[in-house]
Amino acid sequence: DLDLDQANQALQGKSPEQIVEWALSQAKNPIITTNFRPYESAILHLVAKQRPDITVLWVDSGYNTDATYCFANKVIKDLDLNVVTYIPKQTAAHRDATMNGIPGIDNPQHDEFTEQVKLEPFRRALDELKPDVWFNAIRKDQTEFRQGLD
Repeated sequence: DLDLDQANQALQGKSPEQIVEWALSQAKNPIITTNFRPYESAILHLVAKQRPDITVLWVDSGYNTDATYCFANKVIKDLDLNVVTYIPKQTAAHRDATMNGIPGIDNPQHDEFTEQVKLEPFRRALDELKPDVWFNAIRKDQTEFRQGLD
């Protein structure tokens, strides 16, 4: 029964390290999610430094670039991360054959593609891992909604 308004007020002005420490003190089964893009390494390092055994959830769509996979391997090794990878139930090759590659945003198959490669594996992971605290690196500039947040 955490009062988020009270918690946010108490954490006002605290350092990122202090905020992570507080959040970890609330958790029995925390996770951190990542897509292994470059900005992700900062939060992975911050959290793993305080909780080296934290479960790091990676939903690997099968459509990452070679650079992303190389970066992921380096960060996993350098930080000795406890990565649990979830993948779509259907292979990328099958999806490419039936959807003619990655459907564009205006393609009616785009919603189905997103469900298959991102949403279903993520829901399955949360259902199986049952985290009580979730860390992620959502940047303020990623959406119009987030840009309006303080």
